[in-house]
Amino acid sequence: MASVVDAGPAEVPKAAAPAKREFDEAELAISTLLGGFFTALSIADLSMDMYVDGGYVASNAARAHYLGWKGNAPIISHAMLLLIVPLPFVIFGIVHKEVLPLFGFGGDGRALVGAARTLRLLGSGTLALILGVVTTVVVAVQPTEKACIESVDSCVDMWFWHLVVVCVNIVLLIVPFMRFQAARAMEQEGKQR
Repeated sequence: MASVVDAGPAEVPKAAAPAKREFDEAELAISTLLGGFFTALSIADLSMDMYVDGGYVASNAARAHYLGWKGNAPIISHAMLLLIVPLPFVIFGIVHKEVLPLFGFGGDGRALVGAARTLRLLGSGTLALILGVVTTVVVAVQPTEKACIESVDSCVDMWFWHLVVVCVNIVLLIVPFMRFQAARAMEQEGKQR
């Protein structure tokens, strides 16, 4: 004889949670805000170089004074220190999310194609640019600026390094929009399947 067990009402399947976007509006906003901040600072440095080298001021003393002020400015110097703290975490996140999938590590192990590959390449390029600009600033710009502050006569050819930093910062300001577009294209590819 079989017994009937009441299991209660039939379970209703839950709606699937929306998938997390690869590069959403918040990431775009943060990238744009930080990119704009660093671009503005680097343009200010390049503008001072052009001001001094263009003959508007007769000596490099103005540049040395500006660099001394920039290093001791209460808001800018503290903001720069605050933005350096999360840098290792940002680098780890980019390596984990963008670089490793390019080599088949992480994710589902399938080869990346189309928009997904473009998104990962742009993310990896962002990492390379961030590391490049940090290295340039630490190795070339800061020692040159420090020498300029200590001796006005050593304030030559700073415009080149400041121009390099401006160019890289402008690229870092544009790349997030390209990543956002690639993420949207990746979503569209996923919807078509």
